[in-house]
Amino acid sequence: MFGFVGAFLTNLSLRLHGDIVYRITEKKLILLRFVFIIPVALASLFDYIQATYVFAILGFACTPAHLPMRFGFRHSTMWPLLLRLPVAALIWWHGGIYFNSIQVAALYFAPAVLYGLVAYSVYFPKTSIEVKKVSLRDGTEIFDLKTGLQLCVTILSNTMQAHIVQSIVQRKPELAIFERLLRSAFSFSFPYLIRAKFLTKEKRITAGLGVLAVVILCFPSARYNYYPIIVILPFTGDIYTSIVAGHFRMMDFIILVSFSILIFMLRAYG
Repeated sequence: MFGFVGAFLTNLSLRLHGDIVYRITEKKLILLRFVFIIPVALASLFDYIQATYVFAILGFACTPAHLPMRFGFRHSTMWPLLLRLPVAALIWWHGGIYFNSIQVAALYFAPAVLYGLVAYSVYFPKTSIEVKKVSLRDGTEIFDLKTGLQLCVTILSNTMQAHIVQSIVQRKPELAIFERLLRSAFSFSFPYLIRAKFLTKEKRITAGLGVLAVVILCFPSARYNYYPIIVILPFTGDIYTSIVAGHFRMMDFIILVSFSILIFMLRAYG
């Protein structure tokens, strides 16, 4: 449900930093992470949402996935993530007996929060203390139209993905494996694309136009619930939100409308 938080923060951070990770920009991004955490914590305090959501937001918002992509992975930061294995085994073995839902959520997301603290302690001193020179038109401000469009596109993509995955698991479970393999392959290759500086402006435009074409071509499949075609949409959503979103305002607006139409069709005819 809150996966869009991690995707949005990671890709926004990569877009704003560019080739140099400036300390002043990273400080602003850390504050932005609290913008996601604090409202959810307050809503939970007044019983508007479940307390488990707070731990989910903490897990996603506290993970600076962009920093290893820029500075390289360090073995010294990996050990908190390895704790996920025994924690997951503990939850699976005794979760329903000895722990309530809040305790399970706290246990599950604790390694991610710990990883965030360790990662920042290692990578933050490596950020550049130079003052970043920006113009008013270079699109590197955190709170601007590009960021707003990027957030909306990421939320809609996440909503579309959740609906499709849930439907596939219920109706065509054999396709769920294929869907997971596609998205896992992209998630595995994405850090290497970033570190190799493969994603030029032209490649981002090409990727965006390709995703838009796939989404439009999938409209008939959404109308008739043809899941062998619809199964590729979560994969294309990942491509767009990771590579293109936030870089081109007009393309973001067009894909925003396209995702909205697609979600309406999936819900109306699903």
